[in-house]
Amino acid sequence: MVFKIWLAGSVMALGLGAFGAANASTIDFSDVGSGSCAGLNSPTISGGFSFTDNGGGGLFLCNAGVIQHNTTPALIAANIASDLGIAEADDGLFSVQSFFAGSRTADFDPDSSYPNSLASGIDVVGTTLSGTVSQHFDFTGLAFSQFVLDPGFNGLTSLRITGVGEQGPEFLINNIVVNEPTGGGVPEPASWALMLVGFAGAGSMVRRRKVSGAVAA
Repeated sequence: MVFKIWLAGSVMALGLGAFGAANASTIDFSDVGSGSCAGLNSPTISGGFSFTDNGGGGLFLCNAGVIQHNTTPALIAANIASDLGIAEADDGLFSVQSFFAGSRTADFDPDSSYPNSLASGIDVVGTTLSGTVSQHFDFTGLAFSQFVLDPGFNGLTSLRITGVGEQGPEFLINNIVVNEPTGGGVPEPASWALMLVGFAGAGSMVRRRKVSGAVAA
């Protein structure tokens, strides 16, 4: 009897665990190719997430332009202003933990045709089912740095990152650490099945114990 109760509880725990589990993964854009500065469709899919250029300048995956950053490739929404939208490709809920980002660099545009396109920082705004969360980061020169988001960037339906600065500031981004699904999401059918089996098993054990108690009385 004790084993059966333990088994039912374990099944319930597995179902709830599958519901709330969130496996972190890092999006480095290696699945969409690379190039000196290869143009991408907007939106483009990488690592199960959709990346959209909201500024109208186009998405580019660049090796050129990240030499000082010592990373390759990196994504940029370029030419007008960096305004990048991120969402789960299947419209599910997700969280973002951190990413690496930095201002557009001189070697990205050797002729310096856009001298004022260097972003001084970025604004990050996440949309959840209940509202929005926001955070601002400042860049230090051309340093490519890791930025860690607040815990509130969980249960997101979308994320928007915009460059801050004068005359169309642009930034590069890569190594985005994401989690999906989040605990706030809807359980998968398999998770529902596990939980229902667990609840049914636990209920059955309780009923049998009540009946046994009544007979003994």
